[in-house]
Amino acid sequence: MIRVWTAIRRMFVPRPKGVVRVTLYTRSECHLCHDAARLLDELKSKVPLIVDSVDIDGNEELTEKFGDKVPVIAIAGKVRMWGRINPTWLARTIQGERQRQLTKPYRRHRAADQTGPEP
Repeated sequence: MIRVWTAIRRMFVPRPKGVVRVTLYTRSECHLCHDAARLLDELKSKVPLIVDSVDIDGNEELTEKFGDKVPVIAIAGKVRMWGRINPTWLARTIQGERQRQLTKPYRRHRAADQTGPEP
């Protein structure tokens, strides 16, 4: 039920353009994870970010998937980096995603409007 509500909310609540969604996968007692969280907090003052932090210790699937690679940073749903995070690379990747969002043209789904080739 929660997934359905989240999907409905995403359809009807517009997200401001240029806001980058970042997911930080962490583990408890991970010093690199704390460093990555600090870097993301510093970047929040420069770039509009939404940061979701996920502790993988409570989820067997995520623990199996990421294991000792933490911290793992996913930007716009794609895993971009893991382990020791390079601050310059992180800033450039986030800035690139933000620029992509700002310049991405609006496309309406037009499957019903399109007609196939004439036989």
